[in-house]
Amino acid sequence: MKKINYLDFYSIKIYFFLIIIFLSSRLFIFQLIGYNNTIDFFHYSNIELLKSDLLKTIYYNHSQPLLLNFFLGVLLKIFDGNLERISLVFYFLNIFLTIGIIILSYKIMKLFLINKKIIYFILFVLSINPNFIYYENYSNPIYSHINCYLYFQLVYLILRYSLKKSFNTEVFIYLTLLVQSQIWSAWQPYLILIIFIFLKIFISKFNIKSFLIFLIIFLTALAPSIKNSLLFGSFANSSWTGIYLSTVFVPEPDCAKHNYVSNDDIKNAENNFGKKYLKEPSLWGPKSGENNLAIIYMSKRCLEYAVNRIVNDPFNYLKNRTVQFFISHSKLSFENVRGAPDIGKPKWIIKYLDVLDKHFKTSKQLIIFGYMLTVYCGYLYIVIKKINTEDKFKYANILFLFLYAYYILVTHLLNGGYETTRMVYGGFVIQLLFFVNLLNFIKNKKKTICT
Repeated sequence: MKKINYLDFYSIKIYFFLIIIFLSSRLFIFQLIGYNNTIDFFHYSNIELLKSDLLKTIYYNHSQPLLLNFFLGVLLKIFDGNLERISLVFYFLNIFLTIGIIILSYKIMKLFLINKKIIYFILFVLSINPNFIYYENYSNPIYSHINCYLYFQLVYLILRYSLKKSFNTEVFIYLTLLVQSQIWSAWQPYLILIIFIFLKIFISKFNIKSFLIFLIIFLTALAPSIKNSLLFGSFANSSWTGIYLSTVFVPEPDCAKHNYVSNDDIKNAENNFGKKYLKEPSLWGPKSGENNLAIIYMSKRCLEYAVNRIVNDPFNYLKNRTVQFFISHSKLSFENVRGAPDIGKPKWIIKYLDVLDKHFKTSKQLIIFGYMLTVYCGYLYIVIKKINTEDKFKYANILFLFLYAYYILVTHLLNGGYETTRMVYGGFVIQLLFFVNLLNFIKNKKKTICT
């Protein structure tokens, strides 16, 4: 079998085209607006603790996945707490992640045998996409751009695995999911199990070697949840699970509001943990922030509240979900900046959005929502039409639909506010999947008509 040469002459021309377009645009943008030179540590452990007592701080972290906190702590040590240098590191990291997204987009289009001119056009649009530019330049929340890149990588790996059942590709699929689960709690470890089962039923055969690798990676992904269960009685990568669920309701309940910890939550933490952890600065006191022990009980209270409301009035829950679906799909992803803290907020985006919303707010929302609904419905239609065909990617596309449906269900929270635009940003890949499948579908239709 002839080995595929991924660095053929055409690929070299594409990469050269990308480098010229991308570097030219970013040099211009860097000169025009610079980069966000202040990191916002919202949701992260105390920077003093990360710098002075990294491993212990990570060990006692129960509120957020551990990987980014660890990475941030390493940078704090390397740069001796210099936040401007760390911000510059994240700026260039985000630049490379955008390059990675664009290259993965090219590889995905190549797998679908898309026309070369269309590939050039789509890559050009991606290179100057304002959503990418925003998340490159704004380091809060740090994980948004990383998650977007990992989503593209996961899609590419599954598509590649559908063509050639490579053991290495399968391992990278599970590793990508592992990293995602340790960066953002929305990507739960059990997704690794679900995808393993799906791959073995529909795409490849079960074998003991891949099962053992899957098992090791799956248990590694579960390790923080196990640790949190043993230490704090909360089996989750993030103890905020109940808080996140309750934020879907309008008006937003007190238990879901940031920094709202009741006296009962504090008493429960003191009574249940005794003196065991109350002297740990990352768990108690001003340095604990959103990792305070009382938040565990706040989250449990929120979870009970949310479940009761869903059970007692499921239609109200569905109504709130529908409203949030519309709101999150009627804005540009970078509109998250409106709801972001003032620290390091890029004012140039606010000015642009103010002008746009003053004259075109309603029409802009309708256009964006109509476009996204077309993408979703069109993609679903194409996938259904391919089920009874010999299409090599039909099972992969079914899996992508499941993943994105899951993604929508778990991320459209926060009272319909601007932060929901950040949530949908990681799903940018669904648009590319729609277009490559649509172009492939049209091409196959023409072939069928001609024959």
